[in-house]
Amino acid sequence: MLLKVLVNRNPIHALGHYLLAAQYAQFGLFERAEGEFRRAVELAPGFAMARFQLGQLLLVKGDAEGAVGQFNAVGGDDPALRAYADGLSALAGLQPSGALAALRRGLALPQSVAAFEQGGQVGLPLEPASRCLEHLRSPPQVVLEQMCLRP
Repeated sequence: MLLKVLVNRNPIHALGHYLLAAQYAQFGLFERAEGEFRRAVELAPGFAMARFQLGQLLLVKGDAEGAVGQFNAVGGDDPALRAYADGLSALAGLQPSGALAALRRGLALPQSVAAFEQGGQVGLPLEPASRCLEHLRSPPQVVLEQMCLRP
C-alpha cells in the first residue's frame, strides 16, 4: 500500500496519515483507522476533516465522550462541516432534537466537501443526510443503532 510507504518515509505527513486512516476505515480496520486519524490530528490539530472523521469513528465504536470531544474541536472555515459536527455531537449526547436542528442547518449550507453532496464521504460510510434526519425521529437509545454511521 503506497500510503503506508508514504507515512513510513515521512512520519510527520498529516495528510498521509489521514488518507491511510480513511483507507483502513473503508476496509473495516477501525482500530488501525483510529490510530492513523489520531496521528493526523496530533500532527495537524486544525485538520478539521480528520477530527470530524475521528469523531465519527469514536461514535461508531460507542465512545460518545471521545466523539463529542473531537466534534467540539472541529474548527476550520467550513460552516457545513461545523454544523454536521454539532449535529453528531448532539446525537452522541442523546439530544436528537439538537442533532436534527444542526443537521438541517448543515444541509442548508453550501457543501464544500463534494462527497457530502452525494450523501457520503471519504472514510466511514455515511447515508444521505435526509435519511439521517428520518432516523432521528426514533427514541434516543435507538438513534445510535440506526444512525447514519455504519461500521
